Amino acid sequence: MLVHEALELDASEASDLATALHQVNELYDFGLISPKAAAWSNLLMCAGRIYGPRAYVIFKSGKKKSAANQLPVDPQQKGASVN
Repeated sequence: MLVHEALELDASEASDLATALHQVNELYDFGLISPKAAAWSNLLMCAGRIYGPRAYVIFKSGKKKSAANQLPVDPQQKGASVN
């Protein structure tokens, strides 16, 4: 069970993730790092591309302030700003 439904991959995204991982693995000869490290690196970058926007939406949805939680601002107070 996912913590937030926005994190669930659809079939197209899952396929994109698998294809990207496979392509990088097939196209490059990783002499400097192990193939396992390269595969993990590619997986993390691809997952970041997919989950990054979703994490942003989740983060932004949790930051909304309701009017009930905001303190009134006295416009006569020095340095006060009205949003």
